[in-house]
Amino acid sequence: MYPKFSIIVPTFNAAASLDQALLSVRSQQYPAAEVILVDGGSTDDTLAIAARYEDLIGQLRSERDNGIYDAINKGVALATGDLIIVLGSDDQLADGILSTVAHAWTAQPSDIVAGQALMFAADGTSQLRADEDYNAGALVSGVPFCHNAMFATPEAYRRVGPYDTSYRMCADAKWVHGAIRAGCTCLRLDRVAVHFSLAGQSTVQGELTLAETYRSIVENFPFLGTEDAEHVFRTIRGWSSGERLEDILRLHMSESRFQNAVALALLTRVRIVASAAHANRQNVALTPASLAQRIRRKLGRINTYIRNQGT
Repeated sequence: MYPKFSIIVPTFNAAASLDQALLSVRSQQYPAAEVILVDGGSTDDTLAIAARYEDLIGQLRSERDNGIYDAINKGVALATGDLIIVLGSDDQLADGILSTVAHAWTAQPSDIVAGQALMFAADGTSQLRADEDYNAGALVSGVPFCHNAMFATPEAYRRVGPYDTSYRMCADAKWVHGAIRAGCTCLRLDRVAVHFSLAGQSTVQGELTLAETYRSIVENFPFLGTEDAEHVFRTIRGWSSGERLEDILRLHMSESRFQNAVALALLTRVRIVASAAHANRQNVALTPASLAQRIRRKLGRINTYIRNQGT
């Protein structure tokens, strides 16, 4: 028996791209999938385009909403599938991905299945997203995989809860953090699941995205201030030399969960830097050449702190 997919497509004035998104679903030729299109009251031809896919769209709701995460929450509430995925109206499912996920999940059931994302810029160039490990390290480093390459069970949504609509850009990362804290299992697939457009709001509104990232770190570790959360995040990303990281860790020596999260995030960053250096043998400016060594030194000091605490 085929697992059923619920594909939630939030839209607002998406006439320019919706046709290709829905066509990518139809081309899956998968026998058990429902499309739930949740529209925010579009004034362009979005609904007219949706009408051409009546055979594909199981449920359509069009009304004013409180942003994209409110629309996604409405879609999740309507979903009847075994696995739920959110497909942006300017994104496309990779060929055959529903069958691939169905076979993998049937063989190894998990709360979440996460594929890879091929990120497309406005000029048509693309790059595979550098995904991170699904573990506590994500609590200080952001979302470990592209949210639109994630397939989650209804039970996972019941355990984690809805998307936090007070976030305008990063409620997806916040939800994944909740899944990690709730102990949800995640099956990773070495396969592109979605062609993701970098023209989306969370990509182009960088300052708000970063502000919400720092906010989520503070909410994960309430003893941190926003400035310290920013410093931890930027150090892990390699955007800062991290001169204050050891002081922050020393200040919170008793917080083993935080110490472990930072250590895991830095381990992931070492792996990503090493992988990038291997792929680009000239070791040019993807990251500074010294970054991996700097992270390893910091990681050694962090591990010393952890051992001294007996954790």
